[in-house]
Amino acid sequence: VSAIADRGAEAFYTGKVAESIVAAVQEKGGIVSLEDLATYKPFVSKQRSVTYRGHKISGEYSGFVIYGQVFNTLSHFEVGAHAPDSPERLRILIDVLRRCWADKGKVYQDFDTDKGPWDVLLSSAYACQTAQELADSRPKSTFKVSSAGESRTVHISAIDAEGGMASLTETVIGNYGSFICSETGVLLNNGMISFAPIPGEVTSIRPGRRSASSFISPLHITRPDGKSIVTIGSSGGSKIVTSKLQIASLIMDHGMSPQQAVSFPRFDFEGDKLILDPRFPQATIDRLKSLAYDIDLRLEELSTFEYGNPAVLARDADGVITGGVNPFQATTAVGFNAA
Repeated sequence: VSAIADRGAEAFYTGKVAESIVAAVQEKGGIVSLEDLATYKPFVSKQRSVTYRGHKISGEYSGFVIYGQVFNTLSHFEVGAHAPDSPERLRILIDVLRRCWADKGKVYQDFDTDKGPWDVLLSSAYACQTAQELADSRPKSTFKVSSAGESRTVHISAIDAEGGMASLTETVIGNYGSFICSETGVLLNNGMISFAPIPGEVTSIRPGRRSASSFISPLHITRPDGKSIVTIGSSGGSKIVTSKLQIASLIMDHGMSPQQAVSFPRFDFEGDKLILDPRFPQATIDRLKSLAYDIDLRLEELSTFEYGNPAVLARDADGVITGGVNPFQATTAVGFNAA
């Protein structure tokens, strides 16, 4: 860590750290080489954005598509006209998210190209079509979820006094990644599970190819005044999507502060089952049951990860910075004077 702090990324991709990574992989029969690490270059993705009720919502490349789809579709519904814990609002969010999730597989394209159906999926015409489909029938769930209690991802956000904002989501994919740790303490991920081991598939393995995350993108929101900013990130596998979308809606549709939005009850999915926080009013739970939702009530407790582990930072027009962190996890928001 000291070497990286002194020399930057070069200290990771060359020298002792790189040598220890290659040695650990090759000892297990892997084929990573020193040249692979030395020639690695980060992929700087294009930013994509949509506008929702005067807010500009931005994210990176293919990972933003599911979020853009949802908010484009939600713009056809009066979400803010309903109480945040009402069955009417929850039904809108649940059905829109389920319907948009069905398109998720379409964004698994080559991460190094700009090919893919993103422009179509983020178009106003597609959102209008999706909203009409929802008016005609309720979508079936296609969620493949991460089990509660599993967390292999961490999210960090930062905002400085001038309004500069950084948001980082890092993951080793599976529990303890690949179970391979270098001599210098680098735990290697098992990201190869994102690829198909046979040729001819959209995600087939080939040299230099990158895996595309379909949902991990942090969200950056610029409020209608053009000065206030919000960044939302999370860990929790597929729960990243449901947690960030609900929190963003609470902030934009209901004017909640970051902490109010993060602490508010949430829902999630497991297949066709709707996972619901029992802190919602009983009347809301009963109404959703009457609408034939298959509900499983699960109370979030310390380190259960039932509804993801989100973190939010915001800076208002006056430069005041506020944070929102999960009260059920070992997360925190801190501020300091660098002078």
